[in-house]
Amino acid sequence: AAAKLDLAALKRPLVFIFTADEEVGCLGAARLLPLLPDLLGEIPQPRLAWIGEPTSYRVFHTHKGIVVFTVTVCGRGGHSSVPEQGVNAIAVAGRAIETIGRYQAELRAQRSVAFAAIFPESPYTTLNFGTIAGGTAANMIAEACVLQVSYRPLPQTDPLEVYHEIARRLHEIDPRDYGSPDHRATLELSQPFVVPPLLSPRATPLEGALFAILDRHSSGGAPFATDGCQFALGGIAALICGPGDLDQAHQPNESIRRDAFEQGTAVILAVVNRLCGGGVPR
Repeated sequence: AAAKLDLAALKRPLVFIFTADEEVGCLGAARLLPLLPDLLGEIPQPRLAWIGEPTSYRVFHTHKGIVVFTVTVCGRGGHSSVPEQGVNAIAVAGRAIETIGRYQAELRAQRSVAFAAIFPESPYTTLNFGTIAGGTAANMIAEACVLQVSYRPLPQTDPLEVYHEIARRLHEIDPRDYGSPDHRATLELSQPFVVPPLLSPRATPLEGALFAILDRHSSGGAPFATDGCQFALGGIAALICGPGDLDQAHQPNESIRRDAFEQGTAVILAVVNRLCGGGVPR
């Protein structure tokens, strides 16, 4: 699309931004935003951002955030034939999973009325057990176990509220249930990594342009996080829209159809023409 634009003919500024490490926490965008004024120089700070994501050309003005942390259990290793001489970290981690799982059920019941229409499949904070690793062999008492947990908070909520509640509940697990008074399990939570939710203002010029060009009449919410939240922190209203289907995301066959890609080029050209003027395709 950029190659087909007559950039010299634009009447309003247009900035193309390419970021890295979005999948691991929007790291590129977070690093870029404070530097953007110096990088742009005399070019005015953008007011609107269009984030390309696989939405099947649906327009999203909001998305959930994501918070990631690890739970580390340290026990005492030993031979499995004398379990009373050790502290099995996997057993303690199982108790932690059970505790978090009960809270997960409570979160599922706390359905948001305000976001029920925007996130119809999950109008609540979703939670996921991502990875677990522990132990050395079947005939050994597991000395350590590490569990990675993530959850996706709704907009207009404190992203860390769930983390603090999980920490409170895990700290209520009695270490005396595992091991002797001399050797007890310890359970620690890492500092959380936070990508905040996004909630952009409605009826922006970008939303109007996308609605008109795509023949859309409403916007919704993405269940995933994007760089849009970082732009919003910088005062730039972000919308999410693009080719591709979310069902294929993070799959071995992740791809988009050629016709969807070509449609995306046409949509970008039309939106730029509408918002920035000039730039008629060569």
